[in-house]
Amino acid sequence: AGTLAKWLETGEVDAALIYGADNLPNVEIKPLVEEPLWVVWPKNFKLKQGKTVSLKELAKHPVILPSTSHGIRALMDHACAVADVQLDISAEANALSVQRSLVINGHGLSILPPLAVTEDLKSKQLGGAPLSSPSISRTIVLATPTNRPTGQHVAFAVNCLTACVKDAVVSGKWLEGKWLPVD
Repeated sequence: AGTLAKWLETGEVDAALIYGADNLPNVEIKPLVEEPLWVVWPKNFKLKQGKTVSLKELAKHPVILPSTSHGIRALMDHACAVADVQLDISAEANALSVQRSLVINGHGLSILPPLAVTEDLKSKQLGGAPLSSPSISRTIVLATPTNRPTGQHVAFAVNCLTACVKDAVVSGKWLEGKWLPVD
């Protein structure tokens, strides 16, 4: 979100989908989708798919998380501090492909939005369930600059992007995504 916000401000991009950005100067934010974070694990792991996994249960296993500068990590660190839970972080990886590979190969569990691993969940290469106690979700927002005019071509692209995101949520392709009404 930080890099995209800078690009919006400098004019390198005209719009962006980012996670839960608040109080960005010269950027208008429109919430589009709320998605829960799930615990994901390698196939044949002892957790049951579809049941929730508490933060305390997660703390019993090695966990793969992104670095501290990442949004998911900030959410997890906050939840752990509030719940007075310490996770056994076995690895840090910011790339989804690396996190996924580490989990598939049995190096630990991870916290991801289910959309990121939909195909792996369907093929049962990974198992997953919503994080609970507390449940954690994040909001995907449409960010556009307010410090310069928006051309018709950008407005058209933003409308198409918004329609595609809404269709993915409404059709169920965006696993567990909740569409947030856009003005």
